Amino acid sequence: MKTYFNLCGIVLLTFLGFQSISSGCNNQENQAADDGNLKDKSRSYSSSVPISNLPSSISYLGITPKLMMNPSIEDAGGAIERLIVGETRPFNSVISNRLGMGLEAENVIDVSSSYTITSVAVSSNQHQEVSNEGSEGKQESEQFNQATNIANPNTDPLKKASEPEKQRNEQLIDLWKKVANQYETAADHRKKYAEKLRAYETESQQEYARIAQNARDARIKADQLKEAAVSCEKSTQSESLGDQPVELLSLKIIEHYQLLADYYRKSEEAYAQGNEAEGERLGGSSIDEYGKGAGCIVWRSIKRLQAAIKLLEQAADAEKKGNQPVATLLRKAAEQDQVAAEYYQKSAEAYALGSEKINCHGRNRFYQAGESTEQSVHRLKDAATFLEKAIVAENNNNKTLASLWQEIAGQKQVAAEYYQKGTEVYASGDEEGGKSAAWDAYRVEKIIEALKEAATSLEKAFEAANSGNQNLSDIWQKVVSRYEFAAEHHKKSIEARAINNKQEEDLFNKAASSANDSARLSVDQLKKSLEYIENTRKDIEQLNEANKLEDQSLTSLWQKIVTQNQDAAEYYQQAAEAYLQENTTEAERLVKDADAIRFNIEHSLKRTTGELKAAIRQSIWYAEKVAEAKESQSQRISDLWEKTAEQYQLLVEHYRKGAEALLRGNKEEIECFNNASWVLESSAKHLTQAVNYIEEAIQLEKSENQFLYDFLINTAEQYQDAAEYERKYAEARMVGNEQEKRRWKEASSYASNSVERFKKSAKAFKTFFSYQEDQSIANLWEQVAEANQTTAGYWRKAAEAEVAGDEQNINRFKYAADSARYGADHLSKAVDASEKALKADTQGNQFFYVIWRKISERKQVAAEHYKKVAEAEALGTYIPPSEYNRLDDAACYASWSAEALEQTAIALEKATEAEKKDNQALATLWRKAVEHNQVAANQYQKAYEAYVSGNKFKAMSRSQTAESARGEGRRATWEAEKADARENGRDGDFW
Repeated sequence: MKTYFNLCGIVLLTFLGFQSISSGCNNQENQAADDGNLKDKSRSYSSSVPISNLPSSISYLGITPKLMMNPSIEDAGGAIERLIVGETRPFNSVISNRLGMGLEAENVIDVSSSYTITSVAVSSNQHQEVSNEGSEGKQESEQFNQATNIANPNTDPLKKASEPEKQRNEQLIDLWKKVANQYETAADHRKKYAEKLRAYETESQQEYARIAQNARDARIKADQLKEAAVSCEKSTQSESLGDQPVELLSLKIIEHYQLLADYYRKSEEAYAQGNEAEGERLGGSSIDEYGKGAGCIVWRSIKRLQAAIKLLEQAADAEKKGNQPVATLLRKAAEQDQVAAEYYQKSAEAYALGSEKINCHGRNRFYQAGESTEQSVHRLKDAATFLEKAIVAENNNNKTLASLWQEIAGQKQVAAEYYQKGTEVYASGDEEGGKSAAWDAYRVEKIIEALKEAATSLEKAFEAANSGNQNLSDIWQKVVSRYEFAAEHHKKSIEARAINNKQEEDLFNKAASSANDSARLSVDQLKKSLEYIENTRKDIEQLNEANKLEDQSLTSLWQKIVTQNQDAAEYYQQAAEAYLQENTTEAERLVKDADAIRFNIEHSLKRTTGELKAAIRQSIWYAEKVAEAKESQSQRISDLWEKTAEQYQLLVEHYRKGAEALLRGNKEEIECFNNASWVLESSAKHLTQAVNYIEEAIQLEKSENQFLYDFLINTAEQYQDAAEYERKYAEARMVGNEQEKRRWKEASSYASNSVERFKKSAKAFKTFFSYQEDQSIANLWEQVAEANQTTAGYWRKAAEAEVAGDEQNINRFKYAADSARYGADHLSKAVDASEKALKADTQGNQFFYVIWRKISERKQVAAEHYKKVAEAEALGTYIPPSEYNRLDDAACYASWSAEALEQTAIALEKATEAEKKDNQALATLWRKAVEHNQVAANQYQKAYEAYVSGNKFKAMSRSQTAESARGEGRRATWEAEKADARENGRDGDFW
């Protein structure tokens, strides 16, 4: 064994040396395109391509290794030893261009349990590489720890180091140390790669590619060394345990590694000589096991041998458990994996020599034979799985189900035999014959699918019977019969095909398809029925919860939901039976009825139930608050809570009426309630806002700020009024009274505007009381609060006039509120400008300070004009159109001047920023915008001054000049923004 292990070590060293020049054949990796441009060339395996299998009588284990003593490998000695301990060399430019520059590791392997080599993938995103660097380094560190871990005595890697030591196997210990060293080296290279990647702009592309390849090469060598070490260790363990099949397979894997190294050495030589076609033919153009180069196909052969070892281990476990039939199937599958490996090896030899014809998919006859054999393996493994299910069912005394699973296992073996037949035919060069065998196997799979559905349905039938639902169980039994009927007719179709009876084949196929369809449709409805049976159970729990609230309407709603769930379940069951009887018309009618019930449950009953339940709970909470307020709060607070509770109780009554309409099924009532529901929701929200202000007032009750306390109470009262108006609007909608509906709609709209202004006023008052930085700004906040409070008052009076039907006062206060809101909003903007002026002053920027102060002043001037208009309108004083226009136009000129100044300030900030970045061209564009906007601001200001002095003609002339300058300012701003977007690569966003 020592002689073998020395040879094993030489093979591993040789493989790793040659691996450093190859792209590898690792699963899930994409090859980089020429010149470092990364393009996705990953390939996906398609099972639709015909595949086949070798006869099980072919023995793989007796094949003699052919390349174990290759002199060229033995001569590699010292140089390869240096490669293993981490002394890597840079790749030549040809290889660097072929393999690209990205590096990303996936699927890290646990040495103790897996025989699948780590995949190494090429990433096309360099930024992603940087973000993945941490996880890559962590993976390499974990692999290093797995091989060297002596700190944790419970880990498998430590056992790997300790067990050979007990056996005095110094070579194996040394090999695992080299695995650890190589992962440490890989981590170092990865770190260097990440560092260079971050500084990519300062590195030449050639240097960057070299570092990237070194990192990638080191990781590949580490992974391959580990995998080979596992195979050597497996052989050593198998010999000590007397497990000759596994030992021989491990030896065969080592032989294949040697063969792989040989192909990649020759592939590198071809690439180095500029012979791309020869390089790809020997090595493979894609780094995955499905590549068509000789090296990649050998890699696939290795995979099959590793899978065979795993299957033999599973078979041994099954024998220990007494499952001999399962063990037999697994051993057959392992045997077929070895057959596939042999065919892949032959395919690789043929690729290397160019001696075999290949089809349009790049496959030669041996490759197709190997694929077909793989399919046979899959079917045999499936057969073992289903046989285990049969054993479990038998142990549970369920003979019918056991029989079904056993039948499926048998059919899987039949499919495997078809693929094995295909293997022989493919290997002989008859591609069409191989396709025919694969088609026969596919037809067997149709039998299997039908039987699997039958078995699943039978399990459902037992579940239904055990839960006491015999009717549902009977329907499931009928479904089982339909699927068994389909399976039987698929069998007859295959038999007819075997004797070339096309007519009977089509006839049986049609019958099988019809049975499958009816069973499938039936199963769909039964699943829905089960869903609604489960819903019924859950809704009964909700019904019990509703009973605790002692509300008859809510209880009745849940009772109806429970009943309708039961009805829907019943309709779906009836539809399932109709489909089984192939009565499609009746089935579709029943499904339609069931779907209508489902819609009613989800979109009407449950929505209304949820609203009513929430309203009841909220009403109870409010009642509790009223009781608390009477005991501990002032009379004013207590009265507010009491009014809120009363209003919410009225909302509950409306939700209750809607629920009763649903229960009666009165469509007109239901529609009226649905139309009013959103108004009720808004009313509820206003009550919630009232409560928020009440609670805030409670916090202030003991403070010295009586003004703010009174204001919050007043705001809460406004929200209560708004809620009341909306509730009455909802009532009018529900009874269909158009006149009342219009009246309360307008009143609720005005009331809503009022509370929004009260809300803004409250916020401004709070800021006024807390503002410490500048007294002039604090005073402005007070003006903002008062202006919004005045606006709210106008809206409130408009609402009251609407309720009273006082048309004259409706318009009077509505117009006053509209003008007042403009004044309040201009004052808010004046505050913003003043704060910006203060900030500029603090920073010592006198120019911006002056601009923002002027903006604030002009906004305040505009606000004052709007305030005068509002006051005149509120008094009911007749304002001649000329006077109204004078005030309004004056306000507009002042406002426009402020806006032009604001654009001046913004453009100046942009120009200053561009100058700081040494971008004089962009700064010039922004300064043009500054000039034009400054002219506009000055001209608007002069128009304002002329207008208020009574010179209307001069004001109009100045206004036209200002408008022209403002237009030029907009164009200059647009040009500057476009230039900025272009320079920053945002052309698409800008357009």
